[in-house]
Amino acid sequence: MGFELPSGLAEITGAEFGGNLSMERADLLDVDVIIWLDADEAEGSFGGPLYATLPSHTERREVFLDSYDDPLGGATSFVSVLSLPYLLDGLVPQLADALARGQD
Repeated sequence: MGFELPSGLAEITGAEFGGNLSMERADLLDVDVIIWLDADEAEGSFGGPLYATLPSHTERREVFLDSYDDPLGGATSFVSVLSLPYLLDGLVPQLADALARGQD
């Protein structure tokens, strides 16, 4: 889809599914659009004070998915030949909406 991780964030995650990002490095999350999976499970204030000031957040260029109660969120964790078309059909419009909010 053409998205790339910022180099600093790619270094943190490496070849893993995810990684830990300190609140001081929340600046790495100022990207075109960010997808949060199960964000309601986060401990403490969501993203911290620095994240709250980033354009990706203030412009609402975020997509929130729930892997437990939403099949689309579940499809992000269990990608297969069968789930990928479903994931793309549901996720692409949400990404487009989030990017459009940044243009308002």
